Amino acid sequence: MTNRELMPIPAGKTVHTERNSSSGDYTAVNSRVELEKPPLLITVIKRRWWAFLIAAVLAGGVAYWIAGENSKQTAHVSGSLIYTGLPMPPGPQVYHPPSLPTYKEILFSAESMQRLSQKHDLNIPPDKLASMFHMKISNGSSVMNLDLNWPDAEKGVALVNDTMQLLIDEAAERRKSILREHMKHVEVAQLEAKRQVDETGEQLQAARRRYDEELRSGGLASERYTSVLAKMTNTQASIDAKNVEKLGMEQQIERIEESQQADVNNYKEQVLEARFAQLRTLGKAYTKDSARFKELQRIYSELEQFKKDQGELSLNEWEQTLSALGEQELGPLSVVMTPAMATLQNSIVKDAEAIEKRRLDMIPVTNQIAMLEARLQEYQKEATDEAGGVAVSSSSEVADYEQSLTAADARLELVSSQLDNMKQLEQCRSREFSLLVPASLETVTVDSDKKKLFVMSFVAVSLLLSAPVVGLEWLHQRDTPVIAFSKQWNLPLIATRVLDQAMRRVEASSDWRNNEAVRMAALRIQQSLPQSASVVLVSSLGKSPTPASVFASIADCLAHRGERVVIVDALDPREHRTNIESISLSARGGEIATQDAHLHDNPHQVKDKDGKTLRPGLSDYLAASCHLNSELIQSTSNPNVDLITSGNAEFPVEAMASKNLTELLDYCRDSYSLIMVAGPPAANLADFQMLAARADAIVLTADNKAVKDPSSVVAIQDMIDLRAPVVGMIA
Repeated sequence: MTNRELMPIPAGKTVHTERNSSSGDYTAVNSRVELEKPPLLITVIKRRWWAFLIAAVLAGGVAYWIAGENSKQTAHVSGSLIYTGLPMPPGPQVYHPPSLPTYKEILFSAESMQRLSQKHDLNIPPDKLASMFHMKISNGSSVMNLDLNWPDAEKGVALVNDTMQLLIDEAAERRKSILREHMKHVEVAQLEAKRQVDETGEQLQAARRRYDEELRSGGLASERYTSVLAKMTNTQASIDAKNVEKLGMEQQIERIEESQQADVNNYKEQVLEARFAQLRTLGKAYTKDSARFKELQRIYSELEQFKKDQGELSLNEWEQTLSALGEQELGPLSVVMTPAMATLQNSIVKDAEAIEKRRLDMIPVTNQIAMLEARLQEYQKEATDEAGGVAVSSSSEVADYEQSLTAADARLELVSSQLDNMKQLEQCRSREFSLLVPASLETVTVDSDKKKLFVMSFVAVSLLLSAPVVGLEWLHQRDTPVIAFSKQWNLPLIATRVLDQAMRRVEASSDWRNNEAVRMAALRIQQSLPQSASVVLVSSLGKSPTPASVFASIADCLAHRGERVVIVDALDPREHRTNIESISLSARGGEIATQDAHLHDNPHQVKDKDGKTLRPGLSDYLAASCHLNSELIQSTSNPNVDLITSGNAEFPVEAMASKNLTELLDYCRDSYSLIMVAGPPAANLADFQMLAARADAIVLTADNKAVKDPSSVVAIQDMIDLRAPVVGMIA
């Protein structure tokens, strides 16, 4: 049994490529099935786990050193402020303080942060300094919590306390500034009110003088008539005074009602929000598909609808209606009641009591006004009867001026009251805020970024140390250009690193017995031959020929397997000189040595310029310069390997298609089991294809440079189109 019988491959077995069509199949030996490569990372871990272990140990040491040298401690400093408000004087409200979110914006404004930065000599922009602070204001609460992360605990405590004090001072300063601006306008209004009082008083005096003149001219200056007029004047003055008193009460009731309504709205909003928060908290304990969750959702929807349609309900009715919504699931309103809500409730009750008190106080005043008006009518009737219609118009004019004067006095009193209240608030020493929990070292918590820095450094150094390992493995696994080319055209790669060793002239490459690649290449060639005495064309892709040592090694290996091999050097001696005869064929490492057979003199012998007889070769035979005899076929040190050199003459035109070449190959078929033709590179398309047409098997050799040559692609495509019997590639 020969090696050809070990793994027979049916003739006509086709290999499909990415570019071939239904007519583009060509005969070739199947390549072994390529197993799917595992992911790169898994491969690296399996093969280089020890490198990763070393990298991890080194990274741990470096990260520990970096964390120890560069770690920083951060102090978490906190403090609290409480909004206490101002003692408002009785009467009209003249100052509305900003909301807590507005105070927060004032505190973290660029101007305030710049003042803080200058005080502590911080070289930090105001906007960045503001971003370091965190202030939290709970809904419905008067407390403002201020937090700061700072490297130095003592410095952080000073910064937090100074920031809170800055807000206290800033709130007071802004209040005073606003009131001073408002006082300027109110003082102008007060001057205008005084001017109006003075003008009205002068007009009243003039009217009274005219009235007295009319009385004297009409003879109505009697004591009785004068007494009645005096009573009318006094009564009218009392009515005016009572009206002013009543107007003041009505204005007080109106202001108290406005304040009460604001407290009621705030109270309702806080209670509703607390109910919604209670529902959201309860809903987190149940799944969305549970009946309990759906019931809570229904109550939530009813609360939202109630919030939209509250109507004109009194506070008691509103509380009763809200409490009835989901009372069994949520409990009474007292469950969600907070101190802030209780404060609002007390304020609402006090406002209601104040309103009721002022309304009760208005009842006797109203009765007194009615009594005085009735008395005034009696006096007017008595005066009319006494005067008989004289000076009635003057008396009416006096009454009008007196009423105008009363109104002007009331306006002046109101403006003066506003101005007095503004002065009291502007001069008030109380502050809107006070320190609830000042920052101190006892409340500071210190954190270190050493652990975080260690982890980050460990990851970074590990990646840095592991990157070369992964990169080398990737380079190791990456397909070479030759392998990629073979995969692209679906060409079996029957041996690798053969050309590389031949080009580097590695000593072991001449001894095929130590080279598994050469032995496998020889085996694949044997298995692909359809019959004995087959012609195997070995050509290279690109422009460089196949190294002679490749032919010698494969031929020597085949000869040791029982093949009778002849090497035919078909390279044009004008273009390439392989010197196959100088390559060792045996394990002894000796040169190819032709037997010292006597060269008979004949007219076709070739001689060099010195007259020395040269052994004929293929070119000499194709040029009819020698005969087909033992002189043409040279023996080598291996008795089963013979050689036909390229010769000494030039190849005739179209020599690869000549009849002489056909006769030579037929002659060799009768004497040898395998004819190995060293063909021209595939870049010589014409000669290559003419030889390929005579071959029973074609072996292509290629290096990384050759597969990049455009002529290689053309040659492979032609082989596909011609269905050439390509065995595979040797790299």
